[in-house]
Amino acid sequence: MTGIQSELSEYTRRHAFNAWVNSPTGKKIKAEITRRALRLKAIGHKRYGFCAIWEAMRYDSTIEAGAPVQDFKLNNNHRSFLEDQIMEEVPALAGFFPVRHK
Repeated sequence: MTGIQSELSEYTRRHAFNAWVNSPTGKKIKAEITRRALRLKAIGHKRYGFCAIWEAMRYDSTIEAGAPVQDFKLNNNHRSFLEDQIMEEVPALAGFFPVRHK
């Protein structure tokens, strides 16, 4: 992949993320991840894996549905963008998630 293709791919992914995170579903997921992370911090965790929270939510939604979820709303393409955004927007969570994608 050329530099231009890489930049275009990043731009496309960022654009898709912005559309998703501002949707009702994206806002709900962002709020729930933030709530869970703040709860973990409140009970003494200094750091916690974002992916652990993400996958716990994926599991919970499948169990709640009582069947395999076909139209799943936790797109892995959005995970690193959301992780960064939450740490930037919620001062209490700055540095809470170990970041490896930079």
